Amino acid sequence: MPKLHQSPLRHEVSRWFGADSGAQVSHFGRVYPGACRYVRVRAPLMAGSFSLTFFHHGRKDWHTYPPFGIGPSIVYSSVRSVLRLAIALWRYLEHGEIPDGAILKPRDVNMANA
Repeated sequence: MPKLHQSPLRHEVSRWFGADSGAQVSHFGRVYPGACRYVRVRAPLMAGSFSLTFFHHGRKDWHTYPPFGIGPSIVYSSVRSVLRLAIALWRYLEHGEIPDGAILKPRDVNMANA
């Protein structure tokens, strides 16, 4: 008996969930108009369900992560900005210091309502 043709997406789903998992497509679409396609697949578990999102990377290529440059991503500069914000918040909460160039000024902070 000849082997049935299996699409790359079906192959990835069976690889992650197993061939007899009962996994079904729960949602699909595009990340944003004109961008890559995605498919969310859900499989039932004893208590609830488990789902994974697969992103289309090209002609026959599906992965569990989006293609480079699509959607939100964490880059060094944004991590550095968040770290600076966390340090500034810690300094303010611990020592009352507000760094130069801060958007929030002491007169804007009302700790009685916090």
